[in-house]
Amino acid sequence: MTTIKVYYITHLLANTLCGGAETQIYATMNKINSLNAGYKIYLFDPWSDKIGDSDIVHLFNSRAFPIESLKIATLAKERGVKLVFSPIFYHAEGINIGANRKTKLVEKLSGNMRKLLLLRPFTALDPYNNLGQAFAKADLLLPNTETEKKQLEYFFRLSKEKCFKVPNGVDPIYANGNPDLFRQKHGLDQYILFVGRLEPQKNVHRLIQAYKLGDNSCKLVIVGSEANKEYASKCRKEANDGVLFLPPISHDSDLLKSAYLGAKVFALPSFYETPGLAALEAGLAGANIVITRNGGTVEYFDRYASYVNPLNVVDIAEALTAECNKPRNLALRDRIASNYTWDNVAKQTLKAYDYILR
Repeated sequence: MTTIKVYYITHLLANTLCGGAETQIYATMNKINSLNAGYKIYLFDPWSDKIGDSDIVHLFNSRAFPIESLKIATLAKERGVKLVFSPIFYHAEGINIGANRKTKLVEKLSGNMRKLLLLRPFTALDPYNNLGQAFAKADLLLPNTETEKKQLEYFFRLSKEKCFKVPNGVDPIYANGNPDLFRQKHGLDQYILFVGRLEPQKNVHRLIQAYKLGDNSCKLVIVGSEANKEYASKCRKEANDGVLFLPPISHDSDLLKSAYLGAKVFALPSFYETPGLAALEAGLAGANIVITRNGGTVEYFDRYASYVNPLNVVDIAEALTAECNKPRNLALRDRIASNYTWDNVAKQTLKAYDYILR
């Protein structure tokens, strides 16, 4: 049987700013390669690999490198290579974001502006012009959520047949471990946990403000790299003695598993998540979840989480207090284990590859 060669491509800072998108790449690649299903995944090296030497090119997170994505897509189609995108795309002024009158007005204006920018005289002003051209060349796009799928169809005028939803996943290792390891290392009892980069999109500053409004019976533990030094400094200045800042913890370490397992609440009140791999990992470990309502999170966490408006500090504070006072959420753990493992992601991705090759 001939092995089908697939190149995974993303932006050049992927390994420097490693986050959820990069976890998705590595986990999907490793799982597919372990299945021996007739496909071999490689991380594309521009210094030694050539696009035309592959059967499929699969680009991830193209919003981070739209111009290069278009060049790669154009070259792939010229070489007769199949083209797949995992866009990881979300536009905060898109469709179905909210229900109040002001939000609906913003959505209408955004939609009308989008239609105007699609007209030939204005395409140079369209921030999504390169992405749109790249996606138009794709054989298939793999959104992580139904919300993302609808936005791709809406913003880029894609047919429904061109988008095949493949969920994000989580490693089963986070379901087991020693919760006392992290607690004892840092002298903690009950705590709220955040894991992620300290940058504006993750909304850590408002998380700290919300924490300070609560009863503070739990500590707030923030684990992550200072991706934005100025923003990280702002967060540290806002914090009180109940907030503990820790550097990043290796993704496959026992200490990170322990941090999730020991947390009463995991908080991710970002401006959007699709759906937030750290929250899935924490949910699998049994933590209660406070998460943004934007980005398709409800599809994953269903009724087993508190959803917040990322701009409303009081809303975040009330959700933190409510989840701190609830027992740990084992129903969510079972839901994630049944539906959102990397094994499932790999199988769905292989279905997509099989489809375009047929």
